[in-house]
Amino acid sequence: MKTKIRIDEIDLIKALGIILIVAGHAGFPCSPFINYFHVSVFFMASGYVYKPKYSFEIKTVIEFIWKKIRFLLFPYFLYNTVLSLLHTPLIYAGFYSLRYTVPEDVPGLALTDRWTVKEILINIGKGLLFRGDNELIQGVWFIKDLFIISIIYCIVDYLIHVIKVEHLHLQTVFSLLLLCLGFYLDHKNLLPYGIARILSYYSLYHLGIVYREKQSLFHLTDIWTRIITVIFPLIIFIVAQQHGLSISLVKNRYPDPFFLLICALAGWLLCYEISEMINQTYWMKKAFLYLGRNSYIVLLLHIICFKPIVLLKVTLTGAPIYRLSSIPNYKGEENGWWLIYVLSGILLPMLYCVVKGLVFKSKKKGI
Repeated sequence: MKTKIRIDEIDLIKALGIILIVAGHAGFPCSPFINYFHVSVFFMASGYVYKPKYSFEIKTVIEFIWKKIRFLLFPYFLYNTVLSLLHTPLIYAGFYSLRYTVPEDVPGLALTDRWTVKEILINIGKGLLFRGDNELIQGVWFIKDLFIISIIYCIVDYLIHVIKVEHLHLQTVFSLLLLCLGFYLDHKNLLPYGIARILSYYSLYHLGIVYREKQSLFHLTDIWTRIITVIFPLIIFIVAQQHGLSISLVKNRYPDPFFLLICALAGWLLCYEISEMINQTYWMKKAFLYLGRNSYIVLLLHIICFKPIVLLKVTLTGAPIYRLSSIPNYKGEENGWWLIYVLSGILLPMLYCVVKGLVFKSKKKGI
């Protein structure tokens, strides 16, 4: 399987998506608004770059699975291993609090116990299943789901190819059935929401593929049409908020399957039009492309990169030092501190990527 060519519009959308995810963890006051679509765009982006050729034969299916292991599972496993080995030093640094050293009624702290060598090794092994017990990695749940969904999608596509049926139509029917099944079984408490998520968000992955195939229907050059493309999603989200409708993808909570798909598509169109504006400015485009191509690194590192700001806020406010172990942040919603958290959560991982690139002189591949 040849190395894929990067698609600028997808990298720009991923850059916007990761900024919104970091902002949500930083205490952005409009988090309910961005929750309608900020994670969905990653499922759609991954579906967008999927190609039917991946499922033409067993060899390409295996190569596709191996690529997902390399670029999704291995980075998580490596970071989980580092955090596991540094578990005790991170306690001394204040990034974790021992359960018996803080008041029981203090919420939002990363509480832990000291780990034995056996527990460290077990947690390293859990990294192979995206199950590491490290609260310094947050927001990675959708990477695990994306990993599983993309592999299932490729295998299903291979089976469709074997029986020689038009894959887009059959996958559309299959994804809608899974979406309704995931929603119903979870709603009736007949299925853990972690499994229901995979059933539900298979449709988001497929929606990215459908969008790629039908994007000419959405990309119109008329200025008023493009303005409407920006305004219409905003109206959808504002009306949804006024009616108390919300989406929590991590818990597989949404009013109905149709609402989930509409919000995902509306958020994608909004991000696409914003990316088109970014695309007009050379230096901004360059910065956002670099961010989009390293979005997974930002996702992995942004919580630990909040810690310098947490320490600053704890020092300035005279809060107890155990507040340094606050997860994901310490009162980021107060007085605009969330913006400082976002800058730290984005810029420090980017600095790491720059240094890593200079040291190893390698081209970074994103998710």
